[in-house]
Amino acid sequence: MAMTFISRILVFALTGALPAAGVAKEKGEVPPMKPVAVSASSEALPSEDSETLPSTRSESRAADASSSVSQAAGQAVLLRYQFQPGEVLRYRMTQIGKLRAEVEDTAEENVTQVDQLRHFEVRSVDENEKASIVMRFESVEMSVARNDGPPVIFHSGMAPDEVPRLFQATAYRLREKAPDFVVLPTGRPADADGQEILRFSDRECEDIERQEQAKVHLMMPLPVAKVRPGDSWKFYRVVKVRVTKEIQREIRLLTSWHLESVVNGIAKITFATSPAAKVRTPSVWAQLIEATPKGHVLFDVEGGRLLRRVSRNDRSVYNALGRNTVLTTSRETIEQLLPQKKQVTKRFSPP
Repeated sequence: MAMTFISRILVFALTGALPAAGVAKEKGEVPPMKPVAVSASSEALPSEDSETLPSTRSESRAADASSSVSQAAGQAVLLRYQFQPGEVLRYRMTQIGKLRAEVEDTAEENVTQVDQLRHFEVRSVDENEKASIVMRFESVEMSVARNDGPPVIFHSGMAPDEVPRLFQATAYRLREKAPDFVVLPTGRPADADGQEILRFSDRECEDIERQEQAKVHLMMPLPVAKVRPGDSWKFYRVVKVRVTKEIQREIRLLTSWHLESVVNGIAKITFATSPAAKVRTPSVWAQLIEATPKGHVLFDVEGGRLLRRVSRNDRSVYNALGRNTVLTTSRETIEQLLPQKKQVTKRFSPP
């Protein structure tokens, strides 16, 4: 039972790395992806203070940003996304994590790696700066190693009959239609009429179906008003957990965002996610273990771009799989905006 449970948590973690479906293709449908050769000395992502962080305008515009955004203590800034019709934003997401279950004298540990490229194409922007965006995967690679055994590897160029059983659900999602969505300048998704889907207020939290539709986007929610370093804002969403085989329960998660600083036009924003109400049942906490990270974001204030997001999750849940059991996760995820036309070396080889 315990090992079945950890397998279910693992599947949740894998599918959680795919916020939407659809692999990029020139004419809008799903193509087979060309496998890319992999080097053992893979290219590292730029660090936060690296000069290789992509400019969201020209270099001169970036220089203007550092002068137009005051770094004085207490200076208020307005955080808004700024999209241009026809532009394509490419993000690379890498993730490495460990999930370990201990049941009496038995233990199982899964090590997962994910390396994916996706792009966001801005189809249109109206007079209110509401943007219509399509997200597609350029490539997806995943691997899972169990108890120091050889990794099971998946990449999106595999033919259907080549996909390992563990990744068949993932491959199916990638064959689905690529999602399109409408996003407001505050990063909050909207319906086709421009009405906001997700709300910040506890009283205004929308129904689960509409929230599920909104999870396809990369954007973090931004505050409505100007904020100063030290200010915070909140964001709610709802997830489902299984209480019994037949019964599911809705859990509301709260993410708190905090503006730490604005330096040279780049805002550093920290965040942490936790249940909005206390969760007392270990088996429920075990299902939330991958959904409650903390971390930080780098945001280009002048260019209106999310440059980098780092999230970490280190947590143990006792009695998650029954008495005298422990479920432990350790995971780091990095999302990085790539410069245009940047070539990417992948992290692990297909079989």
